[in-house]
Amino acid sequence: MSANIKHMCKIPAYIIFCIALLTSNVDAKECSYRTIYSDEYMKSVDATAELAKASIPILEKLQAANAKAKTTGDQPIMEGLSKEDIAKFTELSAKLKRNQLAQYVQSRRTRDISAINDI
Repeated sequence: MSANIKHMCKIPAYIIFCIALLTSNVDAKECSYRTIYSDEYMKSVDATAELAKASIPILEKLQAANAKAKTTGDQPIMEGLSKEDIAKFTELSAKLKRNQLAQYVQSRRTRDISAINDI
């Protein structure tokens, strides 16, 4: 029921948009395309920014775990951590990798949107 209400609320805005286009000298197809392109591109950029922001706390926690490790020379970090810290470090590393993968996918979306615009 609420989905129908949402669609009904969009109808007056759509009618106003159409009237504005009909009374202006702007080509409706071009205006609509530009609007859609810029909206989709900005959504993609915003999503990429949010993913990047989400990486910061993960990186800070990984850095804290790294500083906590008692290692010397070329010794791997994992050897200088307790079992609990190793589990936390592994979990944070996995989170960071998932976030990086999501950023990669999102960057491809932004690239695709730009490529479609160039056609």
